[in-house]
Amino acid sequence: MRKIRFGMFETNSSSAHSIVISSGKCNETLFKDKNGVVKVEGGKFGWEIKSYYSSKTKASYCLTYAKQARNEEWVEMLRNVIQEHTKASSVEFIPCPSKNKYYEWGYIDHQSGPKEGGAGSDAFASEKSLKQFIFCPQSILHTDNDND
Repeated sequence: MRKIRFGMFETNSSSAHSIVISSGKCNETLFKDKNGVVKVEGGKFGWEIKSYYSSKTKASYCLTYAKQARNEEWVEMLRNVIQEHTKASSVEFIPCPSKNKYYEWGYIDHQSGPKEGGAGSDAFASEKSLKQFIFCPQSILHTDNDND
């Protein structure tokens, strides 16, 4: 089966992740432990067909994306945005539970990752866009694939 999409960039890809960054109100937050620390864990984002709205999952995706890109400026931007928005005493990034060292921080499926110009880089365009993506409930992370 062939999928025809109009008005969007196409690649010959197995995964097709997309993000929507809403300009709505940022009224979501992340859990702080008793010491005021927010913990964000790397994740695994592959071929699943799912839309994610939770701040926890979107923050995990951003951490995984920044670590996969090996972009420490993005990692620090993520830390700053989370700490400022949640008023946390600190932000701790936790590797993804995996026995594979290559995926220490999780993974974003090929063709949707940073090396391939995946949509996640749009979240890091500015601190404002990153905050809007993570903490606005109308912002969406959608994972999908084109393997019919």
